[in-house]
Amino acid sequence: MRQHMQLGQKLRARYVNGQPYQFLNKRYDQQEIFVRSTDKNRTLLSAFSNMVGMYSYLEKENVTEPGIDYPDVVGWPAGFVPIPIHTIPDAEDHLLSVDNYCPLQDTVWDMAKTTDIVSNYFNRSDVRALMGNLTNYCGEDINPENLWILYNALKIERQYYPEKFMQFTPWYTDSLFEQIDIVNSQVQDFQNGLGLEGVVVNGIDLGKYLRKIRGGTLVNDIYNHMNRKTQCSSSNGKECTYTNRMKFFAYSAHDTTLYALFSLLGVAHLAVQPRGYPLYSACAIMEQWQDVRNNETYFKVSYFFS
Repeated sequence: MRQHMQLGQKLRARYVNGQPYQFLNKRYDQQEIFVRSTDKNRTLLSAFSNMVGMYSYLEKENVTEPGIDYPDVVGWPAGFVPIPIHTIPDAEDHLLSVDNYCPLQDTVWDMAKTTDIVSNYFNRSDVRALMGNLTNYCGEDINPENLWILYNALKIERQYYPEKFMQFTPWYTDSLFEQIDIVNSQVQDFQNGLGLEGVVVNGIDLGKYLRKIRGGTLVNDIYNHMNRKTQCSSSNGKECTYTNRMKFFAYSAHDTTLYALFSLLGVAHLAVQPRGYPLYSACAIMEQWQDVRNNETYFKVSYFFS
């Protein structure tokens, strides 16, 4: 929550306070901003916290007014401006939940596992030994495809609850976690089509297909918003009223969503260092620009991470 509030403050500085742009109103305008989240508590909370950073009470600016921007009543948090966060049921969200049920993705991934590059890695002696040791430690089957669950649990618990973590996980060592991190990162790369470029099975380029399946819907949605904005830039018609007023469309999703996006754009290994997935409150920004001399449209990508 703190990290996202701070990210919201950075976005406010960039797009409201002229560092470098004065693009959005100083006070929240519902016609300018739309926020879409996955239906998970953590992403909903992230979005709310981010908007607190962008639009709730800021002492130095004092732009929110009680009775106008929020209720002037006892019990209401001073300066808190509630901003709607939109979502749909998780099982139906094929825009932002890249690991949602998708028979096509499962089929292509099963094909990828039959290739020499993936099967040889899964069956490498050191990988098999690691999975065996982790299975013994955890008391349940640990394999390359569910390793991410253990990786996340170890990373989070070690960082935020170090004393309890060592008490309940006596087998943990930094060296072991390094091995887990390396294997997990490679598996996630494979699942996002990285390292499978040009690998063809049954006429399908597996790397390209996996990247399109996982990241294509989001890129398509972003493109549609940008394309609509371009089409309406020279029109004041009623059909363009909503689009012309809209300036800031935000998605609150997951590290997997960002990684799928980066993989499709071909910048995954530039954006995620040294390996693995984006950190908490990581933020990819796509700005749409238009050259007023020839009306050519461009986009610029920026990446913030904590």
